[in-house]
Parts: sequence; structure tokens; C-alpha cells
Amino acid sequence: MPRKPSAKARKRGRPKRTSPYQNHLIDHIRSKIIAGELKPGEQLPRRHDLQKQFKVSYLTVQRAVTRLVNSGYLKAIPSQGTFVSQRPPHLYRYAIILPFRETDPEYVKFWDALKEAAQHFKGEGAVDSPQFDFWEGIGWEHDTEEFRRLEMMVEEHFYGGILFTTEPFQLKRTSLLEYPSIPRVAIRSKMENNPHLGEIIFNSPVFFERAMERLARKGCRRLAMIAVPGHTQYLKNIDDLCRRYCIEMPPGFLQYSHQHLPFSAYHIVRLLLEETSLPPEGLIVSDDNLEDSVIQALKDLGVSVPRDLQLVVHCNFPAPPSPIPSIDRLGYDATEILRSALAHFRQMRETGHPLPATIIQPCFENELR
Repeated sequence: MPRKPSAKARKRGRPKRTSPYQNHLIDHIRSKIIAGELKPGEQLPRRHDLQKQFKVSYLTVQRAVTRLVNSGYLKAIPSQGTFVSQRPPHLYRYAIILPFRETDPEYVKFWDALKEAAQHFKGEGAVDSPQFDFWEGIGWEHDTEEFRRLEMMVEEHFYGGILFTTEPFQLKRTSLLEYPSIPRVAIRSKMENNPHLGEIIFNSPVFFERAMERLARKGCRRLAMIAVPGHTQYLKNIDDLCRRYCIEMPPGFLQYSHQHLPFSAYHIVRLLLEETSLPPEGLIVSDDNLEDSVIQALKDLGVSVPRDLQLVVHCNFPAPPSPIPSIDRLGYDATEILRSALAHFRQMRETGHPLPATIIQPCFENELR
């Protein structure tokens, strides 16, 4: 694990601090916009009037206005004046934090679903559609140009909220977690009841219940499952679920494969189907990062779905079409996650407190709105 940089190291390379007079003027104008006292499209006082009101130089006013234009709060129109932006960032622009890059082995398919959902996300109207900026590789390494740029943008209120796609514990003592008045939401596996952080939780226990119910309805009586280590806590009652749905899961038919080492799932499938006297009639794969390896194993074995094996695979939506259309894909809607995050941001902006934790329910692909 990389060492966390010192506070001194984090400061190196930061942009030069502006004068306190300029910062005071910026904070004054920006706070009025955020509070709604200056509304979108409303014209600002002339620069000379601001100069007299705040008893600062014209250059200080000009630099403050330029920074607010650059951050999206103001729009300067030649020969007309300076106006509050129709889409100020605190209402329309959000940062989504990914701890790994797409080229890293730890990168997961869920983040692709979020990107796809963000690209096609629609607000209540064309003007209301938000902008989502994805920041990849934002984790332990804080002493990088990209990390410093993101911290600067947070401190300059470029964003109306930050969505963390994993637990943000590695970002403690950084502006991303501690800079005041920025709404924040984290996608988590369980509730922490943090009063300063909105929570979005996957209902993983229901995923396993629905997957087993689907296979039971299709007549499967002997079931196997490939899960990931993080799902162990949800499978403690697997025997109860088997009894509820009259399903048998013989010893050795519950196997684990790490999502970052998906090829192990390939070998598990071959063992389950080749090396057992009574192979499973149904298979649950609880993580979408294992899907490609499982499908490759089935193809190499000549196993047909659903003729030879019923298959339920975890998937986050939207997702590319499955190479085997008859697979039942069950998972979470990334568009619903983004809508939930926006609701948390709005609540925190208006009241200073997040909504109760949002529980995202799993759905089958044909159930999506």
C-alpha cells in the first residue's frame, strides 16, 4: 500500500494563494448565488460599484470576477455586463470519484455502468440535465498534479456535490472529505449513519433471494454459486434460503472467486460441470466482473443456456448486450443511483443534512423502466 504523503508534501505545487480581499469578494458573491439571493440570469453590479462597496482596487474586483467566470458561477457578456450563470455549478455540476483507473486491475464494471448512465442522464428538462465529471485514480496518492487540481476545484466550489463510489477512508484530511459546505454522498455496502455523508446502499441480501427464487421457479433443484469474498456476510443464511425454495446446494457448490482475478471463475465452472457426478442445474454468479470468464468456460465446455444450465448473473445497468441472451441478468440500476445522489445533494444543500440512507433494490434486466 502506498505511503500517505505528509501535509507538507501535499502543499507542494498548490496554486498560489490569492489576496484575502479577493477571496472575501469571491466568497461574498458566490454565497449570494448559492443562497439564491442572486438568481440565474441576474446582473451583477458594475465593477466600479463593487470596487467602492468593498474598498478594494479595480484589479482585485476584475480578478475575483474572472475566477467566478472560470468556475462557472458568472458569465461576462461584452457590452452588456456580468450575469449569474444560467447553470451555476452548485446546481448542475458534480464530481464522481473512482479510486482506480480504467487500466488498473482493480477497476470494476460497475463504474462503466455509472459512466454510461451519466452520459445519458436526463434531468427534468434540457436545462436541468446535470454534468458529471469522473475522476479516476483518486485514492492514496495525494501528492499528484491531478489530485491537487481536484482539491483546488473543490475549494473553489466548482462542484455542487461529490459522489464517492467506494468507502472514502483513504481521503481523510483532504479537501475532498473535509472542505466545508460541499454535499457528499458515498456508495456503501452497509449503513454507517454518518451525519455529514449521504449513503447509498446496495440491498445485496435481496439479490441472493431473488436469484434463488428465479431459479427455483424454473425448476432448478440443485444449485451452485460463485460469489466474491465481500459477499460472505450475506450468505450466512444460505441454508435457510435453500430450504425456503426447496433447493439443494451440495458441499463444494458454493465457491468464491475474487473480482480482480476473474479467470479463477473459469476454472470453478469447469470443476463444477466436469468433475462432479451430479452437476448443478442452476448457477448464480454474484459479481459482473466474473461474467466473461464464466461465459468463456461454458462455451469451451459446449454447455447451452438454458438447455443444459440455468444461469443468473449479476449485472449493473446500463450494460452491453449479453453474448448469451438467455442469461438472466440481475443487478442495480446506475441511473437510479445517480438520481438518489442528486436527491441527497439537494437535501444537504437546502438543510445541511443528508436524507436517510437510500437502499437500491436489485432488478432483472426486463424490469428496468
